[in-house]
Amino acid sequence: MTYQMPQNVTGTVDLLVWTNSTVDGWFGSMILFAFFIVTFMATKKASSKTAFATASFITALVAVMMRAMDFVSDNAVITSIIMAGFAIMWLIMDRESR
Repeated sequence: MTYQMPQNVTGTVDLLVWTNSTVDGWFGSMILFAFFIVTFMATKKASSKTAFATASFITALVAVMMRAMDFVSDNAVITSIIMAGFAIMWLIMDRESR
């Protein structure tokens, strides 16, 4: 299988967009997934619910910025926003049960 070589890569964004198109859009999604895992583990000193909410909210913000660069698909952004909404609802329900 051969891939088209980039003709004009003048910056990092062009290189990342070419890499993402070469692997059929999975590169950006895996970057978001790795970002979520790193953020979740970094905030794990709090409870798991708080760490999940923090990681999903920050990942949703990063996904929107990556979508503005045309680096991820709409599905990745929608999934991250749904995860953030689920996390917020989980925190609200946990607060009400106390």
